[in-house]
This record gives sequence, C-alpha cells and structure tokens, in this order.
Amino acid sequence: MDEKVIINLDICRIMEYHNCKYPCLMLDYVEKVIPGKYAKGYKNFTYNEWFFPAHFEDDPNVPSSIQIEAMSQILLMTFLVIPEYKKMKTACLKINNVEFKRKIIPGERLELTANLKSFRGGLAIGHVDGYVGSDLACCSDYVIGIPEILSSFAPKN
Repeated sequence: MDEKVIINLDICRIMEYHNCKYPCLMLDYVEKVIPGKYAKGYKNFTYNEWFFPAHFEDDPNVPSSIQIEAMSQILLMTFLVIPEYKKMKTACLKINNVEFKRKIIPGERLELTANLKSFRGGLAIGHVDGYVGSDLACCSDYVIGIPEILSSFAPKN
C-alpha cells in the first residue's frame, strides 16, 4: 500500500474520496492520513446541525448514531484515499465494543483517530477513538466491506 502521507484535507478534498455528502457527511476536516494504516480528523458540532433541535430541545447533544457514523467515516478515509478504492461504495458489516463515555454538546469538536488493523479482499477491520479535548467521548471497532470487491469472491451459479 502507498506509504505517502496525505495532510490537510478540507471538505472539498474529503468529498474527492468519499461518497457521502451533506447532510450525511460527518467529517469537517481530515488532518492526516497514512493510506492503509491511519487517519485523523474532526467534526465540529454547532447548534445549527439538523439533529440538535430534536435531540433534545432542553438538553441538545449528539445522538449516538451520529457518533457511530462519524467514527466509521474517518475509518473509511484510511483506505478510500488509495487510488483504486477512491469513491467506492462501502457497507458497515459489523460494529463491536461501542462505548459512549461522555455527552457531546453544541460548540464541541469531536477529534477522531482511526487505526486500520487489516485491509484485504475488500474487507477493512479497524478501531476508532473519538475525543472531546482530552476526554475520550466514544470508541468502536468496525468491519467495513466494499461490496463490489466482496461480490467478486461470491460463488458463481
């Protein structure tokens, strides 16, 4: 895999690699990617996010489903930056060991760090940690597949 370090991906550059668009794109900036190994980026949460007025009006906080999506998207960046996988559709196949350690509220930034443990045959296995400041806010292990590649291994009729 390419060892070239990629740095400072703004939203336009993220969308060059990633299929998600607003309002489903949960990354604002990717600071560093070591293709096939590591990615670090963040999501800024402001009160004008579409989910805050409904979750919850008197105590707005980031839903756990949004945190899961943000974590999976930073993991995708570890391999979607590799030219042959650029913009490929992905599918989350398994999520393990999900933990939510603290509430994330409007005005906070979720710093995300993804480590890709294995990537072969269209199957990615990795771990993501999400921090607010120095506090671990969320973490999870993922198995993500690239259906186009996985289907090539399916038995032919």
